[in-house]
Order: sequence, then C-alpha cells, then structure tokens
Amino acid sequence: PEPAPDPVPEPSQATDVTSGGHGVVDYTQIPKQLDTKFEELDTDSALRATIIKPGSVWTHKAKKALLAAPTISSMSTDQQKTKKEEAFDLLDGLTRAGALKCDQASLHGVLAGTHCFDLSLIDTLVQR
Repeated sequence: PEPAPDPVPEPSQATDVTSGGHGVVDYTQIPKQLDTKFEELDTDSALRATIIKPGSVWTHKAKKALLAAPTISSMSTDQQKTKKEEAFDLLDGLTRAGALKCDQASLHGVLAGTHCFDLSLIDTLVQR
C-alpha cells in the first residue's frame, strides 16, 4: 500500500508568500492549505474548519510584584484593545522599532477543526 501524504505542511514547506523566497513563512496561508488538504483527502466531507470567536469579556490575571498575590479582573473590549496596544508598544520599544531581530521568539497559534460523525455514539455502539 502507498503511504498517505502528510496532510499538514511543516512550516518549512508552507507557502513562502511574503518575502519572495527569502525563508519567511506566511502563516496566514496555513488555514487555506489545510482546507485544500481536507477537500483532497477527506472523501466523506466529515472534517470542517472551525471558526473560534473569543468572548467580549476576558479574565485578566496579574501580579503587581514578583512575590505579590495575583489579582484577577475582567477586561472589556476597550481594555483589551488598550492592553494589546501597550504590548505592541513594548515590543516596538524592545526591538527599537524593528531594528533588532527577535531570534529566540516563538509564535503560538490555534487552529481548530470539527469532525462530523454520521451516527451518534449510541447508534454506533448499537448498530455496529
């Protein structure tokens, strides 16, 4: 039997869109590549992409100092936007507006998929 192709591209195999072949991966293309592989390999169309929508109110945990007790608060949409801007301002300052590279940085992303089954769990157990 022929081995199945790898359905998820490694970052080194992902489409190089942003830099014209200079080793930069456009991670925004990975969901599109996954959809293409799903259509190609999923013959019964049971697997579908899932859109994750975070809630409008988030929980924020923080410490005023290293040994201080953590505080927990809720963040509204406006507060989330402010914190995001503060984080990007800090990153901009630490990298001197992009003049310094972040070689040891890591990017975390979340991709989700939904698998639709033909039968319920009980129907599968009883009928099979």
